[in-house]
Amino acid sequence: VSQVRVHGLRVVADRGLALQSNPKAPALDKSLSKLVVGALQDSSPLVQRMAAEALAQQTQVDGVKPLVELIAKVPAEDTHLLYMARLALRNQLNGAGVWAFRAADLFSHEERATLIDIALGLKTEIAAEFLLKYQDSVPKDSPLRPRVLEHVARYAPKDRPAHETLVRY
Repeated sequence: VSQVRVHGLRVVADRGLALQSNPKAPALDKSLSKLVVGALQDSSPLVQRMAAEALAQQTQVDGVKPLVELIAKVPAEDTHLLYMARLALRNQLNGAGVWAFRAADLFSHEERATLIDIALGLKTEIAAEFLLKYQDSVPKDSPLRPRVLEHVARYAPKDRPAHETLVRY
């Protein structure tokens, strides 16, 4: 039975790839997007991975919060699921999920830590603004701290003086 769910989610992922190459193709409807997001909670890790892959291709779907929650629950040994969930979250944040950066106060400290980690992979001003706002959430001795600094220095809005941006470090 899980093989049927996996195959169905593969079709949804392929549809997302078709959307990327043909913007006039019909987007994922709400009922189907709910099924995909719901599949992140499936008992089968393969079904979860395929749901994450489908979300990675369907960036108009609101999968940010469920993906953050999935990342927190993935067993360390399931590197494939972790990779796909992180990739899907990055794609979501780079597309329609950009609201999460603006509404980050609605996330727990642990969830914001995941967003910070993923934001480092986005070369955008909004990701840099998010990292600047929540830089104090990154412990001073964390290996992420220098990466946050570098990201903010590179991608912060051009209208903000560099010294103003970096002085907090």
